[in-house]
Amino acid sequence: MTLDEAKHGQVVRVVQTRPELALRPKVQAIGLRAGREVRVMSRNGRMLLVQVGEARVAVTADLARCIEVQ
Repeated sequence: MTLDEAKHGQVVRVVQTRPELALRPKVQAIGLRAGREVRVMSRNGRMLLVQVGEARVAVTADLARCIEVQ
């Protein structure tokens, strides 16, 4: 399953990220690394608001499709 498939309020664990090479530093900078727990706070059209640790981060649906979770 990818992050864009997670439901509102669901807590998932990042398994791996597969972003394009240009996006990889951004994904790592916001803390979306293998093993991290992420909570989907809200969905608004093509954007997801996720909680990563103590931070809340907006992620596009395109980027969320590159993040495999369980």
